[in-house]
Amino acid sequence: MLGRILSQNGGSYGEQVKTNEAGCTALLWAVSIKNVYIFEALVADKANVHQEDAVGRSPMMVAAVKGSTFMAQKLIDADANVKQQQWGGKNEKDRTALHYASYRENTEVLTLFLKAGADALL
Repeated sequence: MLGRILSQNGGSYGEQVKTNEAGCTALLWAVSIKNVYIFEALVADKANVHQEDAVGRSPMMVAAVKGSTFMAQKLIDADANVKQQQWGGKNEKDRTALHYASYRENTEVLTLFLKAGADALL
C-alpha cells in the first residue's frame, strides 16, 4: 500500500509518474538514500523500475553508484534493464549501470550486472 501511494502521484501504475525538479521518482529517491523499507514497498507494488531522472539515470544506475547489491538484485528481479544507457548529463551520456559500478570499484555489483547480461563493451 505504501508503495502504491508513493509511486502513483497522479501517474498510471508502472508507467511514468510525477517527479521532483530533478526528475526523481519515489523509487529513485528511495534508492539514492538507500531506504530499503520504501524501496521494497515500491518494487513490491510494481513501481516503474525503468523511469529515469532528468538526465537519464535509472534506478539501476543509482543503485550502482550507491553500491547497493541488494537493491540492484531486487531491480534485476523486477526486470530492470542492466543494459540501459544514460541519455543525458554533461559527461555521462551513454553510461550504463556497469560503468557506474566500475567507477566505484564495486566488484560485487559488477559481477551481479555481468551475470544479469550487462554488456562490458558498451
